[in-house]
Amino acid sequence: MKKIISIILCTAIFCSASVFAAENNSDNSASIHIYVSPNGSDNNDASINKPLATLAAAQKKAREVKKTAAADITNINIILRGGEYTLERTLEFSAEDSGSENCRINWKAYDGEQPVISGGKYISPSAMKKVTDRKVLKRIPSTVHKSVRMIDLRSTGMKDFGAPSQYVDWGYDDWMGSEVFVGDKAYELAKWPNNDKNGRQDWVYANKQQSLGNNAYQAFLEQRTDANRIASWQNPEEVIINGPYQVCYFSTFAKLGGVKGSVMDIIDCPASINTSGGGAYSFYNVLEELDVPGEYYIDRKSGILYLIPDENAKNGKIKISSFSDDWLVSVVGANYVNFDGIDFELSRNGDVNVQKSTYINFYDCGFNNSTKGGLRIGDAGSAHSDPRGNWGVENYSLETDTNNITVDRCRFLNNGYYGVRISAGNSSKLERADVTVKNSYFYNSGRVMKTYAPGMSVFGCGIDILNNHIEHTTHAGMNCGGTFVNIMYNEINDVMRDYSDQGFIYSATSMPGSEIAYNYLHDTNYNEIKMEDWGDWRNLGGKIRLCNAKYQGSMKVGIYKDGYTYGGH
Repeated sequence: MKKIISIILCTAIFCSASVFAAENNSDNSASIHIYVSPNGSDNNDASINKPLATLAAAQKKAREVKKTAAADITNINIILRGGEYTLERTLEFSAEDSGSENCRINWKAYDGEQPVISGGKYISPSAMKKVTDRKVLKRIPSTVHKSVRMIDLRSTGMKDFGAPSQYVDWGYDDWMGSEVFVGDKAYELAKWPNNDKNGRQDWVYANKQQSLGNNAYQAFLEQRTDANRIASWQNPEEVIINGPYQVCYFSTFAKLGGVKGSVMDIIDCPASINTSGGGAYSFYNVLEELDVPGEYYIDRKSGILYLIPDENAKNGKIKISSFSDDWLVSVVGANYVNFDGIDFELSRNGDVNVQKSTYINFYDCGFNNSTKGGLRIGDAGSAHSDPRGNWGVENYSLETDTNNITVDRCRFLNNGYYGVRISAGNSSKLERADVTVKNSYFYNSGRVMKTYAPGMSVFGCGIDILNNHIEHTTHAGMNCGGTFVNIMYNEINDVMRDYSDQGFIYSATSMPGSEIAYNYLHDTNYNEIKMEDWGDWRNLGGKIRLCNAKYQGSMKVGIYKDGYTYGGH
């Protein structure tokens, strides 16, 4: 089955790519072309030989052209040459940027080149220098003195580096400050404990937790050696504590207050934590724990980046996220706009937002390396501002003015929260959104938020999730709910890496008229599709079908309510 799905995916990509390449190469007299290049000038005429330089200038030109275009014009193409287009503020698309059923607005890559709409800085590996500051070397383990490197980020023009926060939650912004990526890999903020031999998070344990009031707690660590190690860190006020110390299926963040004996103080914790038992913890943003390749630490005062390069640094660019607005690109109130062959990356928040818009299509695009999400489609208000609050989502009246959105052959890599989050269509009125995500690849979603941060979060009415591949997530592969939600022909593997209690696919609401079928599910710790708190699921009259063509091992397909399992295997 895996081979069959792979063949289908490859065939779809080859055929579709050929079509769009043909459009790029054709000399269509009914189309207008506006060319942009990082090496251009906004004083140019936007021709292929004299391209514009900025996306803002291209957007302005497209608006002007649209007003005067002849009636037979069927496409206005803004063609981006390869290279980085770095944004200082959100690129906003509104009704003024709309096309029509007869004339589409197409933002597309020049044939054979890769444009990147970016919120970051790109640094050559040659900029890395050896660390000679004795005070810094004294804090770093001696075993890595020869391999650790430094870069002065201020020399790149960066001034604002942000900082890691205990408020890693869906209601806050700029969770981590600037992050580091090398090639296609997300580096990890220096932490302890390191990952285990399988690349999964290891933990420090306490056998008891107690409340001190005012969002403060004490944890009684099991090992005195762990407490001694934590006590040796010079800047405990910078350290972020993360782990399932609230409940086993939810990642909580707080600040380190210090350690006395075997007792650790947890402060500024925005969530109540478990005081009836122990907890598990990991610690981030600790210079003393910069000890393995692929880790980094930023001195936010001096602007110095310390990192231990891995094999990716030999040929890949060093990328630093610096964009701190809500979205790199926001499409609100626009219609009939296509994006083809463009990558979006390096936002300290989210890459692309689409709301109150129709007939917006993304083909062969990348949504990568953001601290929050890759692509948000639809209204994320009401219950959808809280990924744990989707119980009874069919009763919520989501906006239906975001509809007819297609995402095809796209990539979602290294996003800190979700790859795609869809909240569109009115389930209670059975008003379809007609949103489709297909033939796309999702990798390493949830790397910051950890839980309720899947490759795809899908809620609403009239949504098709077809022939995608989701892998390497810290929690579930997909969260879903609503009516007429079809999840078919997808491959999901290597999910639930660090947390439990969900599975390949998880829902906490009924899904009448939906179908979860013919998916290839394999290689994970929790072989399960979990449908929880479904209420009167037994009275759905066959309106939902759970069927998976192939899975590895003994997989549970269960309907859960009030702690009891009603479904079978």
